[in-house]
Amino acid sequence: MAKLIDFIELAGIRGGYRIFLRKFFDSRPVFSVMIKLARAYRRIVLRKPRVCAVIGSLGKTTTTRAVRAAVGGPVRQPWYSNYGSSLACNLLAVRPWDPHAVLEAGIAYPGMMDDNSYILKPDMVVATAIAWEHFRTFKSQEEIRDEKVKIIRALPPAGWAVLNGDDPHIRWMASQTRVRVIFYGFGEDCDVRLLDFQFDWPHGMTGRVAYRDQIWNVRTRMFGRHFWYSLLAGLAAAVCWDADIPVAIERLADLLPTPNRLECIDLENDCRIMDDTCKGGFDSWLTACATLEQVDAGRKIVVCGDIEDPPGSRAETYRHFGEAISRAADAAVFFGSGSDLLKARNAAHRAGMARENLVVLKSSDWEKLAETVRGMMQPGDVILVKGRSAYRLQRVVLALQNRTVTCPLKICNIKVHTCDECPMLERRMPDFQNHYILPYIKQ
Repeated sequence: MAKLIDFIELAGIRGGYRIFLRKFFDSRPVFSVMIKLARAYRRIVLRKPRVCAVIGSLGKTTTTRAVRAAVGGPVRQPWYSNYGSSLACNLLAVRPWDPHAVLEAGIAYPGMMDDNSYILKPDMVVATAIAWEHFRTFKSQEEIRDEKVKIIRALPPAGWAVLNGDDPHIRWMASQTRVRVIFYGFGEDCDVRLLDFQFDWPHGMTGRVAYRDQIWNVRTRMFGRHFWYSLLAGLAAAVCWDADIPVAIERLADLLPTPNRLECIDLENDCRIMDDTCKGGFDSWLTACATLEQVDAGRKIVVCGDIEDPPGSRAETYRHFGEAISRAADAAVFFGSGSDLLKARNAAHRAGMARENLVVLKSSDWEKLAETVRGMMQPGDVILVKGRSAYRLQRVVLALQNRTVTCPLKICNIKVHTCDECPMLERRMPDFQNHYILPYIKQ
């Protein structure tokens, strides 16, 4: 009876069934039905739309948005995950009259890309990069590469592989297929190539892109060298599918930064936040710090949680982490498990940061963290906020924007894109005591 009452209560939570029944939805019995349904829908109903799958360890979401904008595809990704039953539902949301469908295809463990290929039957695959995002389930980057390339091997003869030519693992994928290949990147041997670019803080970037004998001037509202790869992938896809390039460039110029991916947010006191709270992997930390180095600000502060699944030696990883922070910022607040973050704090100090500017909060209370940051802020500061995804440090960002946030969780595995989309953001602990919600939280 208690479970039935909890099930009925989910109806009063916005998106409750879609969010909190995900574990059941992703179970193998349900997935075995969904995968067949999606496959039949793709082969019988979706005969007109051309389907593009975006794969890689990093940058999939922003690249998906850039490709979709460049080729003129509608947004058809209503579910919060990019594999399993959720991917099947994302495909089922595509309409038969859509010209294109651009969907992320992710993996969590070996064998999943076979399922993705079976569901999507793509006409194009865009591959971004191989990194250490799957450190727990794959032993090496070669194993990650070997899993992801399966969907490229499954492309039809008339398909396209749009590959990051600067990533050796992605470039290797060209040797695994006979379909048409186009490389994008910064290197001279890339087909769609970035010639040069300039930062325009806080408005974005401008650059020149070359393709054969053409040179295009491209502007973006995103800030960060790595975002050019997403934009180049979008333009390469537009070339492959004969899209109107000037229109594609205009759409990319209008594309807003992806929420929680180095998203620049203005505060009332002339401060700015760089919200990069989506993930906390080591590779993305180095990228975020390198981007912060390019910011023109009076003072730069890093608010950092633990590294997510640090590869290799933890001591060595956190040493590099601290050194990267010292190059990028004037002050830092470390939040999370003290032992690892003390290593990062000490490394930042040895690299030249004053110890009084290095604060360690041995706490998992995000409200205390928000208070600490608010007390440090001065007009003109730029604050990078980033950490392990389960910490949900976007709540700190929202609090600094004077948003109402009452969610008390220390650790959260609720599958939503952002905290401000979560129906539990303004709820309190008694609201979480539901049989279907408890598996996603850790007290």
